[in-house]
Amino acid sequence: KYGKERGINYYLEMSYVAELANDKIISISFANSTYTGGAHPNHYSLTINFDLQTGREIKLADLFKPNSNYLSVISDYCIETLKEKAGDMTDDEWIATGAGPEAKNFESWNIKKTGILINFDPYQVAAYAAGSQDVLIPYERLKNILKPEWASQLQ
Repeated sequence: KYGKERGINYYLEMSYVAELANDKIISISFANSTYTGGAHPNHYSLTINFDLQTGREIKLADLFKPNSNYLSVISDYCIETLKEKAGDMTDDEWIATGAGPEAKNFESWNIKKTGILINFDPYQVAAYAAGSQDVLIPYERLKNILKPEWASQLQ
């Protein structure tokens, strides 16, 4: 409102949530909204997961045992969950493409106390009107493929 009153029609808004913060790990999600003209604003997520003990960013692959096929495990769980909750704002092909077992589909994720939260931006697995979608994968479902050092820290 403030910007529109002064003739500013475009905007960028950002907010963040600390999904997990302890003495070992910090996991932050950023929600971003931009409007640069068109039918509606665009929304997208950014995340960072940081190992405070090593001073390094945690990549999703870092959590899993080598050759564990973790992308397929995550994909299968996400596809199953999204089909149940997305309703008529999507279809099976859209979900299979946006949540298929490719690293690019799982770039936005957070570590939480109860599991790994996968974030899907609008249009990735459903129509814009459905909004962002997310899937929390319980650690119990991942216990066989988590690296032992992470399994003990995350559960």
